[in-house]
Amino acid sequence: MNTVNEIKNYILKNIHIESPEVWEFEILPQVTKLINSLNQTEINEFSNCALEWDDKILYLITLSFYDVTNIFLDVTEMYINIFCKIKNIEYLELLVENDIPFIRPPYDTVEKLKDWNIEQLKNLKENIEMAMTIKSKSWNETLNEVVAYLNKQIVIKASR
Repeated sequence: MNTVNEIKNYILKNIHIESPEVWEFEILPQVTKLINSLNQTEINEFSNCALEWDDKILYLITLSFYDVTNIFLDVTEMYINIFCKIKNIEYLELLVENDIPFIRPPYDTVEKLKDWNIEQLKNLKENIEMAMTIKSKSWNETLNEVVAYLNKQIVIKASR
């Protein structure tokens, strides 16, 4: 079986399990192991195919990212791509709450966005703004910095 499909199928097989402990100690380590086992070709396939998956599957995949060590996967970039794709406000809130280090200043992680097209930048900005509607003022200050940076990048891209 294709390992990329194996990741999706494994998550789907276990998606009904609600126990955080089972996810933390059994399911996510297996997802991490599967991602870490991918070769460069499979990582490219994973990076493209996974972005077409359901919001819940995407959210659950990000939970394994802290332990992913695959040298072929830029976890930060993949996380940002997933963040852009998810439209479910509940998952966006959880991503911002759990994984804000991936999208906040310093901009060393956000610098990758300079290669993105305007549409990708607008999607990221839109999702961050959507997340801001449900987060506290202290979160919004950080997220406003990211939005300001994205606005600047959009203007730069539009002027080219």
